[in-house]
Amino acid sequence: KCTVRVSRNEFDTIDITICSRTDKSNRVYVELKSRNASFSKVKTFIIGHKKMLNIRSKKLTPSILVWTFNDKMFWTDYNESFCNLPTQMCCGSAIVHINRELCYTKIEQLSIHIKKLLKI
Repeated sequence: KCTVRVSRNEFDTIDITICSRTDKSNRVYVELKSRNASFSKVKTFIIGHKKMLNIRSKKLTPSILVWTFNDKMFWTDYNESFCNLPTQMCCGSAIVHINRELCYTKIEQLSIHIKKLLKI
């Protein structure tokens, strides 16, 4: 029912593009962040501010932000308001913090959500 394209370029704005086979213009974008840590140690998830701005300027919506940890996965829909969050410098780049309470944890929910967005 859908096709999945995984970017080979680590600097692309989005890591995964999922398209409906019946309507190629119907897409969902996924940005994947992997962390070698335990999720229990963090209250917020970080992502580059420039990435948030690029998603907005390139109109890569709907986008889903996914963070994977050694012991758990979290996901949330990109929201344009993330571009307006306070920034902090980390390793020379501006980052924003996404509150853990805004995220879901079930892979089944993510699958259902993607299907709903693709209308399949």
